[in-house]
Amino acid sequence: SRRFSQFAINTMMVLLSLLFCCLLKLGTPILVQSCTDCWCVPGDGTFDSPGYSNFCPKLKKRELVYDNEAIEGFLGHTDMGDFVSLEPPGCQPYPNLASTLDQQDPCDPVTTKKARKQVCGFKYNNTDGCVSGSNRFYELKTYRNKIQAIEDGAVITHTGRCGACSNHQDLANYMKPGVLDIVSATCGLLFVDFMDSDLSLNDYAKTSASAKLCFATLNFTVTDPKLGLTPDCAHVWASNSLNTAVNCWEGT
Repeated sequence: SRRFSQFAINTMMVLLSLLFCCLLKLGTPILVQSCTDCWCVPGDGTFDSPGYSNFCPKLKKRELVYDNEAIEGFLGHTDMGDFVSLEPPGCQPYPNLASTLDQQDPCDPVTTKKARKQVCGFKYNNTDGCVSGSNRFYELKTYRNKIQAIEDGAVITHTGRCGACSNHQDLANYMKPGVLDIVSATCGLLFVDFMDSDLSLNDYAKTSASAKLCFATLNFTVTDPKLGLTPDCAHVWASNSLNTAVNCWEGT
């Protein structure tokens, strides 16, 4: 009887496995796993993909999609401190460009072994009476590590120290699907003519100003400065486009 019981158990396992595979092929929703290590709260938001419910994909395969309500909520946030500014003001994030153009000071370096464990987070004001996550008051803070941020009750937004693009306004624009991909491609073209010129400082100043305005207004689609990228963040994106042009543009 023991041998029969084991046979029955093995048979049942095989049948369940076959049923599982068949259901996957038929696209029947299956609860594969609940929100274990996913960024969601069970019963209050799930990851949906074809044929699955509450399915958590692997970290590198997760696609983050935010609705307009969430984006507008972040745009309505208020930073109780000051935005992180470039140091020194107007500095060049790429040292090689600062040397080539001989016009801007390089930004203070931030990459250290200690900085690799740092995280940036929003420390919300728990007395603001808001629980929906929208239009809240917060302080942007850099923590030594994830543990310190969690113990302080902060919401971690990204790894590394807080930077010029870490505030709520730039974060909201990062959340807009595909917007910055289009904006960076379009605004980056402004440096094409600059690369075909003699790389004079006068040409650079004009092109850089136009590129920063392009990024700040999301390719001239917004007029309210509270809806586009903040000035320092726009400067970083413009510098990134210039660096790409200098290193990749071969001319015509």
